[in-house]
Amino acid sequence: MRPRKVLVKELLAKLAQHSPVHLNPENLLDLDNQHVYSQEEVISALEYLLHENYISGLILYDDQGLAYHFTIDSLTHQGRVCLDSLAKEACTTSFL
Repeated sequence: MRPRKVLVKELLAKLAQHSPVHLNPENLLDLDNQHVYSQEEVISALEYLLHENYISGLILYDDQGLAYHFTIDSLTHQGRVCLDSLAKEACTTSFL
């Protein structure tokens, strides 16, 4: 399932500032700690971004198939293009 655009934009922006990043479910870029997004939403979005080749890295899964560690190396070219597109879209819609 595709995550919300706002979450994708926030994740890509944070990852653009802080690469490489080592994350676990307890320190998911402080997005879930701010009660903005649930831990499951952030994990799902990271899985989506990696699967769609917006970021490069590795996700480790436990025996039950749950993600427990993320190593995000960087944004890919496709990820940077997506971030630029989402940023421009946000600027355009804010003036409407």
